[in-house]
Amino acid sequence: MVAVPLYSITKPYLAAAALLSFEPETRLGSLLPGLPAALEPLVLRDVLAHRSGLDDYAAWTDYHAAVEAREDAWPVERVLERLTVSPPSDLHAPEAFSYSNAGYLVVRMALEAHYDTGLAEVLTRLVLTPLDLDLALFLDASDWEAVTDPGAGERLRAYDPGWVYHGSLIGDPDEAARGIALILGGALGDRLPRLMLEALPVNAPGHPLQPAGYGLGLMVGGTPTVAGHGGGGPGFELFAASTPGGERWAGRARFVPERGLHPGAPDGAGPGREVDVATEVLGFLGGH
Repeated sequence: MVAVPLYSITKPYLAAAALLSFEPETRLGSLLPGLPAALEPLVLRDVLAHRSGLDDYAAWTDYHAAVEAREDAWPVERVLERLTVSPPSDLHAPEAFSYSNAGYLVVRMALEAHYDTGLAEVLTRLVLTPLDLDLALFLDASDWEAVTDPGAGERLRAYDPGWVYHGSLIGDPDEAARGIALILGGALGDRLPRLMLEALPVNAPGHPLQPAGYGLGLMVGGTPTVAGHGGGGPGFELFAASTPGGERWAGRARFVPERGLHPGAPDGAGPGREVDVATEVLGFLGGH
């Protein structure tokens, strides 16, 4: 097994923890008093589905520049105060999908506030330990010590994991895929698969998962259908997926030499960095 940062493959795990803790129709303002006023009306379901209209820090040029310069991550408050919301007119339309890492940052904050502890404890208690998964958290510079991929050199290890504001797991992508399979197989209850697989259509030309959809924390698509997530950040492009019932799973990572990559592109939402590994995973699971 190889241990790498899993970046946005963490989103299904955040979604699972949130759905185990809150009702999908909960407004985030009721979970996090003191949120910027624009974010208070956001509904958990819409945020998990990337249909809230919430802005994303990944679209900011100064964010990219700071990551490339290997600066320390900004304070969360600096991110929150800049976010804007443009609610879609039709939540169910494909064009209502707007990928937002920032939404999952707010979900992380809600979980930490609800349980009065950090993300590592929350995900370990609610998801990782119950599923007996060999995954850990990738949250600060010291966590680079757990990365075993031989391509992870000095410059890559200078990247501050804090730039992944929603938090990242670390581990083998195949183990992350196994966790998704267990969730979809009902290991955390029958309610989670039903909610997470409720996918709406997404415009994702060029992505191998066609017809493409996104549920609550899961990409859903392909022929035959699979469910999972892509991930991309400095050094790695990744994809992890399972059959909808959890019978089979696969996860893959590919080392990408340093070329200014950063987390936050719509991995899994369009023809992004993870397309080749997604094709490989889909082929293993029997799709095309």
